[in-house]
Amino acid sequence: MANRETRVDAGEHRDPRWKLVDSILRRLGFLIAHLGISTREVIARLERVSKGLEAELQRKTTFKGGRRYDEVHGGPAIMHAWFRELDYVDALGQALPLRVQGPGLSFAGLVRASAPGIDPDSVLTELVAAEAVRVVAPGIVEPMNGVVIVHGAEPRAELGLYAVDNLLAAICMNVHADPNSATFQREASCLRFERRQLPRVRNHLSEQCSAGVNQADEWMNQYALGKDARPEDATTVVVGTYIALRNVPESGSRKRR
Repeated sequence: MANRETRVDAGEHRDPRWKLVDSILRRLGFLIAHLGISTREVIARLERVSKGLEAELQRKTTFKGGRRYDEVHGGPAIMHAWFRELDYVDALGQALPLRVQGPGLSFAGLVRASAPGIDPDSVLTELVAAEAVRVVAPGIVEPMNGVVIVHGAEPRAELGLYAVDNLLAAICMNVHADPNSATFQREASCLRFERRQLPRVRNHLSEQCSAGVNQADEWMNQYALGKDARPEDATTVVVGTYIALRNVPESGSRKRR
C-alpha cells in the first residue's frame, strides 16, 4: 500500500491539474470553515452532489495532462509583447511577421523574452488554434489579434479553474486581513434584472469590463521585469472581472422533476 501511494503521489506531483485542484480545495476548506462546517461534512456533501456528474456530462473528457499557470497565461503575455514592444513593431507601430526559429528576431525569441520557461512550439500551436496567430509561409508567422480566445470546453474549464483559484486567493487574503485595513473585493449586482434585457449584458457590460481589464493590463506591464530578472524579485499580480447570471438555466441542462 505504501509503495502504491508513493507512485500515485509522484504522478500527481508532476501533473499541474492536481496542484490546481489542491489549491482550490484548500482555499475552499478555509473559507467554508468560517461557516461552521467541518472538512468531514464538506467531503460527505461533495460525494452527494457529485453523484451522476459524469452521466450528466454525457461524455468523458478527452483532456489529458495539465498546464502550469504560466503556461495557461503565457499566450496573452506573448501577444502583449508582440504588439507593444518596439523590437517587434514597425515604424507605424504594426506588429511584424516573425520567423518561428532562427537568428535575430524570431517567435521563439519573443517567447523567451516575454514568457520564459514556456515551450515555443506548444504555445504557437495554441495561439494558431485561438486565431491569434497565423502561418503566412513555411516558418513565418504573424499576429492577427492581441486577444487570445480559448476554444474548447476542456481548455476553458482549465482557464476558468485558475480564475476560481485567483478569486479564492483574493477572498482568503481579505478574510486574513486586519479588520481596520482596506480590502479590495467589489461586486455590482442587480437582484431583479429584467430577463428580456439579458442579450445586452454581453455587449454592454463586456465592453465596460474589458476596458477596465485592458487598462489594468497596460499599467501592470509598465512594471513587468525582463527575462534576466531574479526570480525572487518577481511576483504574479492578477486583476480579473467576471459576469455571472444567477437563476438562469445552464445551456444543455435538463429540467428535473
